[in-house]
This record gives sequence, structure tokens and C-alpha cells, in this order.
Amino acid sequence: MTQGDGLSQYGWLKHNGNDFGVQEIHDQGVVIRTEYVKRLGGRHGGDWTARITATQPVSIITRIPLTYHLLTAYFMLGYGLQLVSQ
Repeated sequence: MTQGDGLSQYGWLKHNGNDFGVQEIHDQGVVIRTEYVKRLGGRHGGDWTARITATQPVSIITRIPLTYHLLTAYFMLGYGLQLVSQ
């Protein structure tokens, strides 16, 4: 989905168009989830409550190419460096 906003994906997961909804926004490796619910009553027809969470499903370590890890291991072994466990 693109409307010039740079978001890779967004949309409603659940909603009734009236008093609750859950949506997800995918933005540069972060998933932002918004949840809304309206409690009826009060002076203005009800009170809204929102929960907003953000998660990063792919860790930064997995984004580093495998060749980097292999080259690092190669140079560590080549220079005689050893990992010592205690």
C-alpha cells in the first residue's frame, strides 16, 4: 500500500465502524498496533480508550549479512583469537 507516506503496510484488523477497532501499521521494520474502544455514556456520548504498542519483529542482528559473520570468524581464527568460556 502506498499513498506517498512510505509505509509498507497498514490497515484495520478488526472494527465495527462505531465503537472499537484494531489496526496495524508497518513502518521501517516496526509494527505499530493501535486498539480503540469507546465506553458509552458521559456528557459527550462516551469515552475513548486507546492502547498503542510498538514491536520490532526482526532483530537488528538478523539484518547483518551472513558474509559479515563468516568474515569476522575467519579473521578471528586467522589471528589466533579464541573465545574463552568460564
